[in-house]
Amino acid sequence: MTLTIQVPLLEFLEKLEKFKQTFGLSGAVGRGSGWKSASRKVQWAFSMQEEVNKLRAMSQYNRCVFYHLTILGQNLQDINQTCNETHSEVRIATGKFESAGKDVAASLDEIKSEVKDIGRKIDTNNQCLQVAMLGLRTGIYRLHASHIHESIFRQKA
Repeated sequence: MTLTIQVPLLEFLEKLEKFKQTFGLSGAVGRGSGWKSASRKVQWAFSMQEEVNKLRAMSQYNRCVFYHLTILGQNLQDINQTCNETHSEVRIATGKFESAGKDVAASLDEIKSEVKDIGRKIDTNNQCLQVAMLGLRTGIYRLHASHIHESIFRQKA
């Protein structure tokens, strides 16, 4: 973009220097009357009118671009600030999630430990029940055997 503005401007400045040298505008005094060169100055102004109009249009274009770039710069700063704030909020939320994740993991470990403990207690109770059932079975068998013995003994007597 800079070259599209710089090149025509340099060309115009070169022509302007030639104009100054041609008409004695470079600081020399008394070189001729202003009336002699007036017609040439008007002629030069008409011949350069298109280029002057182009430069004026470029100047307006440059102002417009400058304003847009200024607004764009401000928008970029706002976007950057929003991104930084969002990044900060994401870091805070991530920290909270990580903390909650650690709490959940600790709770799961505690639950697993309690389930294992309950499983051991169930196994112990199951063994106790098996021993008790075996004792009951033995007792019932002995009662039944003694009852049969008594019946046989009574029949014989």
